[in-house]
Amino acid sequence: MKTLKVVICLSFLLLSLVGCSGQQTNPKEQGANQMNQFYKEMQEKATEILRENKNADILAHGDSIYMNAKHIEQMDNSNIKTGEKLFDIHLTYKKGEPFEQGMATKLPVGTEVYLPAEKQERPILIAVVNGKEEVYFEIFNPINNDSK
Repeated sequence: MKTLKVVICLSFLLLSLVGCSGQQTNPKEQGANQMNQFYKEMQEKATEILRENKNADILAHGDSIYMNAKHIEQMDNSNIKTGEKLFDIHLTYKKGEPFEQGMATKLPVGTEVYLPAEKQERPILIAVVNGKEEVYFEIFNPINNDSK
């Protein structure tokens, strides 16, 4: 009789644990939720930047925002060379629209964007406009949300 009580208690405990485990989220769903959160954070940051400076020269790649480095005095862009092509700008930002992947505020649609040929101290992209290279440095990335 004592053994039967132990078996019943253990069975009840096991069923309770199995029932609770069904409430976990599917890993694919968790990943999608996280990517949506990163995208939302990127849009909010872009809106904030453009609210503070309506003439900001920024672009979006992935969930990161990059700003043109030409007005940053401590940046030496002269020896940065283009590497692998990453994407083309496919949208120009218009006030009130969500800021999204492949969008820029100043770069024309079709502008080619490259990675640097060599690893840099901070993440950068290089846009080629009319044969001229323009360096953009990362100012926001939701994974390491310490705005630079």
